Amino acid sequence: MSASEMHLKWWFAASENGHVAGAGDVELTKTISRRDAQLIAAAPDLLAALESAVQWAAPMRDAPRDARPDWFNQARAAITKATGD
Repeated sequence: MSASEMHLKWWFAASENGHVAGAGDVELTKTISRRDAQLIAAAPDLLAALESAVQWAAPMRDAPRDARPDWFNQARAAITKATGD
């Protein structure tokens, strides 16, 4: 394995709606870059930061979508993508 790659094994069992349901009997192995591995490691902190920013700006939720700042809509879309909600 090169210095710029890491091997990760993901075990998952997809629920009927396609979301990750937890440890299961399907194993996938994929080689990813160090940069991607660092992003995966930071993902929980990034999600928490986005959730805090959206919570801080909660009054914007009532504004029409096109009146909200782009970052607010992008943050909400990223949270939805990350959580499956």
